[in-house]
Amino acid sequence: MNQLSIISTPHDSTVTMTSTEIVDFINAHRKAEAEASGCDFPSKGFAKLQNKDFLEKVPVVLGAERSAKFSADLPDSYGRMQPGYRLPKREATLLAMSYSYTLQAAVYDHMTALENKIVQRATQPAPALASTPLTNDIAALE
Repeated sequence: MNQLSIISTPHDSTVTMTSTEIVDFINAHRKAEAEASGCDFPSKGFAKLQNKDFLEKVPVVLGAERSAKFSADLPDSYGRMQPGYRLPKREATLLAMSYSYTLQAAVYDHMTALENKIVQRATQPAPALASTPLTNDIAALE
Protein backbone atom coordinates (compact mmCIF):
# COMPACT_ATOMS: atom_id res chain seq x y z
CA MET A 1 0.00 0.00 0.00
CA ASN A 2 2.90 2.37 0.57
CA GLN A 3 4.46 1.61 -2.79
CA LEU A 4 4.80 4.45 -5.21
CA SER A 5 3.02 3.82 -8.46
CA ILE A 6 3.87 6.23 -11.24
CA ILE A 7 2.70 6.46 -14.82
CA SER A 8 5.48 8.14 -16.75
CA THR A 9 5.48 9.61 -20.20
CA PRO A 10 8.12 12.00 -21.53
CA HIS A 11 6.09 15.01 -20.30
CA ASP A 12 4.13 13.58 -17.37
CA SER A 13 4.70 11.66 -14.14
CA THR A 14 1.40 10.88 -12.50
CA VAL A 15 1.19 9.24 -9.09
CA THR A 16 -1.36 6.43 -9.14
CA MET A 17 -2.79 3.77 -6.85
CA THR A 18 -3.77 0.39 -8.16
CA SER A 19 -7.23 -0.97 -7.41
CA THR A 20 -5.54 -3.55 -5.17
CA GLU A 21 -3.74 -0.82 -3.22
CA ILE A 22 -6.98 1.12 -2.81
CA VAL A 23 -8.83 -1.95 -1.52
CA ASP A 24 -5.99 -2.57 0.98
CA PHE A 25 -6.08 1.11 1.97
CA ILE A 26 -9.87 1.05 2.49
CA ASN A 27 -9.65 -2.14 4.56
CA ALA A 28 -6.84 -0.70 6.71
CA HIS A 29 -8.96 2.43 7.26
CA ARG A 30 -12.01 0.35 8.18
CA LYS A 31 -9.94 -1.80 10.53
CA ALA A 32 -8.60 1.30 12.32
CA GLU A 33 -12.15 2.67 12.66
CA ALA A 34 -13.39 -0.67 14.01
CA GLU A 35 -10.59 -0.88 16.56
CA ALA A 36 -11.18 2.75 17.63
CA SER A 37 -14.82 1.80 18.24
CA GLY A 38 -13.85 -1.30 20.20
CA CYS A 39 -15.12 -3.63 17.49
CA ASP A 40 -13.56 -6.51 15.61
CA PHE A 41 -12.71 -6.28 11.93
CA PRO A 42 -14.53 -7.42 9.95
CA SER A 43 -17.76 -7.08 11.86
CA LYS A 44 -21.20 -5.51 11.50
CA GLY A 45 -20.67 -1.92 10.42
CA PHE A 46 -17.05 -2.62 9.47
CA ALA A 47 -17.21 -4.93 6.46
CA LYS A 48 -14.11 -6.09 4.64
CA LEU A 49 -14.08 -4.84 1.05
CA GLN A 50 -13.42 -7.53 -1.53
CA ASN A 51 -11.38 -6.70 -4.63
CA LYS A 52 -14.08 -8.09 -6.95
CA ASP A 53 -16.68 -5.74 -5.40
CA PHE A 54 -14.38 -2.75 -5.86
CA LEU A 55 -13.71 -3.70 -9.50
CA GLU A 56 -17.45 -3.81 -10.15
CA LYS A 57 -17.90 -0.36 -8.61
CA VAL A 58 -15.23 1.42 -10.67
CA PRO A 59 -17.27 1.64 -13.92
CA VAL A 60 -20.38 2.62 -11.93
CA VAL A 61 -18.59 5.57 -10.29
CA LEU A 62 -16.35 6.67 -13.17
CA GLY A 63 -18.44 5.50 -16.11
CA ALA A 64 -17.58 2.60 -18.38
CA GLU A 65 -15.75 4.68 -20.98
CA ARG A 66 -13.67 6.66 -18.49
CA SER A 67 -12.81 3.65 -16.31
CA ALA A 68 -11.59 1.71 -19.34
CA LYS A 69 -8.78 4.26 -19.72
CA PHE A 70 -7.36 3.11 -16.40
CA SER A 71 -7.68 -0.65 -16.79
CA ALA A 72 -4.50 -2.59 -16.13
CA ASP A 73 -3.32 -6.14 -15.60
CA LEU A 74 -2.08 -6.45 -12.02
CA PRO A 75 -0.37 -9.38 -10.28
CA ASP A 76 -2.38 -11.21 -7.61
CA SER A 77 -0.81 -12.70 -4.48
CA TYR A 78 0.41 -15.65 -6.58
CA GLY A 79 1.97 -13.44 -9.26
CA ARG A 80 -0.76 -14.21 -11.81
CA MET A 81 -1.95 -11.26 -13.86
CA GLN A 82 -5.54 -10.24 -13.09
CA PRO A 83 -7.71 -7.39 -14.37
CA GLY A 84 -7.62 -4.24 -12.28
CA TYR A 85 -7.15 -0.49 -12.47
CA ARG A 86 -4.30 1.99 -12.08
CA LEU A 87 -6.02 5.18 -10.90
CA PRO A 88 -4.69 8.74 -10.71
CA LYS A 89 -5.43 10.95 -7.71
CA ARG A 90 -8.73 12.37 -8.97
CA GLU A 91 -10.27 9.00 -9.82
CA ALA A 92 -8.93 7.30 -6.68
CA THR A 93 -10.44 10.10 -4.59
CA LEU A 94 -13.79 9.85 -6.39
CA LEU A 95 -13.94 6.14 -5.69
CA ALA A 96 -13.02 6.63 -2.03
CA MET A 97 -15.72 9.29 -1.79
CA SER A 98 -18.26 6.70 -2.92
CA TYR A 99 -17.53 4.86 0.36
CA SER A 100 -17.22 7.76 2.84
CA TYR A 101 -16.05 11.35 3.14
CA THR A 102 -13.43 10.46 5.74
CA LEU A 103 -12.06 7.81 3.39
CA GLN A 104 -12.06 10.35 0.57
CA ALA A 105 -9.91 12.69 2.65
CA ALA A 106 -7.57 9.86 3.67
CA VAL A 107 -7.00 8.75 0.05
CA TYR A 108 -6.51 12.35 -1.10
CA ASP A 109 -3.99 12.99 1.69
CA HIS A 110 -2.19 9.69 0.98
CA MET A 111 -1.82 10.48 -2.71
CA THR A 112 -0.68 14.04 -1.94
CA ALA A 113 2.01 12.57 0.32
CA LEU A 114 3.10 10.26 -2.52
CA GLU A 115 3.29 13.25 -4.88
CA ASN A 116 5.41 15.13 -2.33
CA LYS A 117 7.81 12.17 -2.14
CA ILE A 118 8.25 12.33 -5.91
CA VAL A 119 9.02 16.05 -5.73
CA GLN A 120 11.50 15.50 -2.89
CA ARG A 121 13.28 12.73 -4.80
CA ALA A 122 13.47 14.89 -7.91
CA THR A 123 14.96 17.86 -6.03
CA GLN A 124 17.53 15.95 -3.97
CA PRO A 125 21.08 16.32 -5.29
CA ALA A 126 22.67 13.21 -6.73
CA PRO A 127 25.13 11.53 -4.36
CA ALA A 128 28.75 12.40 -5.04
CA LEU A 129 30.90 9.69 -6.51
CA ALA A 130 33.62 8.37 -4.26
CA SER A 131 37.09 9.32 -5.29
CA THR A 132 38.67 6.33 -7.02
CA PRO A 133 41.41 6.07 -9.62
CA LEU A 134 38.69 5.80 -12.30
CA THR A 135 36.74 8.85 -11.12
CA ASN A 136 40.01 10.78 -10.79
CA ASP A 137 40.86 9.86 -14.40
CA ILE A 138 37.40 10.95 -15.57
CA ALA A 139 37.73 14.26 -13.69
CA ALA A 140 41.15 14.83 -15.24
CA LEU A 141 39.79 14.18 -18.73
CA GLU A 142 36.95 16.67 -18.21
